[in-house]
Amino acid sequence: MANIISSDFFRLRKGKTIKGVLIGIICVLLVTAVLLKVFSSDWFLDRMINTSTGTSGFGISMELDESDLQDLEQLQVFEVHDGTEYMASMMSESAELLLVLILPFIIAVFGGDYASGAFRNLLSYHSKRKNIYIAKLLTTSIVAVLLTIAFEVLSWLTGTVFFGFGNSIGLRLVNMLPGTLLMLPRIIDFISIGQGVIAFTKKTGTTIAIYLIGMICWALVIQVVAMFFPGVSWIMNLDLTTMLGLIFDYTSLSLQSILTPTIFSIIIIAVTTIAGM
Repeated sequence: MANIISSDFFRLRKGKTIKGVLIGIICVLLVTAVLLKVFSSDWFLDRMINTSTGTSGFGISMELDESDLQDLEQLQVFEVHDGTEYMASMMSESAELLLVLILPFIIAVFGGDYASGAFRNLLSYHSKRKNIYIAKLLTTSIVAVLLTIAFEVLSWLTGTVFFGFGNSIGLRLVNMLPGTLLMLPRIIDFISIGQGVIAFTKKTGTTIAIYLIGMICWALVIQVVAMFFPGVSWIMNLDLTTMLGLIFDYTSLSLQSILTPTIFSIIIIAVTTIAGM
């Protein structure tokens, strides 16, 4: 099993997946930081609202009432003061991006073996299917942990460049650590789902479609059920896509909102892993 994991990491280092994903993360972080910088600037607010006339500052002749002015002034909620605030904002508001970023690694580590026929070669060396499956799952899970850390570090660096260093960074990072740890089971359960789908379909294209569409549809189904049946509002905790970001801000959640998705994630990991093996 250790040899399989080592071999997969070697292939990832030599491949283009890591570089491509990191470039994608940096682009998203830079664009987001620029937009936040603009939205939180006095220039933008002055251009959006001419408070003396109540009209748009971009030359739009439309009259703005008191409600419109209040809505536009709320754009200042985007204001970020330092790098750690930017990192926390990205982790809580854009955590779903991690689920998309981990998909190329699922395909590279496990899906590529089916596409290239390497899976048959592994079995020919008397490796048990279960051991291979677990090794691949562990490899991608380790990558997910490293990817999450990289996302946080790059977010902090980008935020520091655009918004400043800030104070008490050590204390803030320590407070964010539990939120990061709580996110990991939710990320790993998507890895186990993706790998399980590959095990059944043996096709990377089909897996990508099922993974992305399933992620969106599951969230919609949960939200629709909660909307039509208010008595089971707790079911929103099973929307693991949305909860991924919410769980990072764990201090604002109840114990039930923390435990329910965590237990659900563990069940998903167990069921999909057993089925995949």
